[in-house]
Amino acid sequence: MKTTLNYLRALLAVILALIITFTGAIGVVCICLGIFGTAQEQNPTYLVCIPAGIFSGFICVVAIDCLNYFSDKWGWSK
Repeated sequence: MKTTLNYLRALLAVILALIITFTGAIGVVCICLGIFGTAQEQNPTYLVCIPAGIFSGFICVVAIDCLNYFSDKWGWSK
């Protein structure tokens, strides 16, 4: 049973790490597209990407907080 719990903990940590990676990357790309796409093309429709990037960054920060909480709870922190 202990091995199963360790496996599930590691699986949750990997899933959270993937969420952090992808949502952080999507957030940066969306914000850059919103700023530079609008400036370069003179088209304000790219401004829609900025709130999407901020929301994606928020999801990334929440996933980081969850990972920190679980690592403290399970004794994985330094």
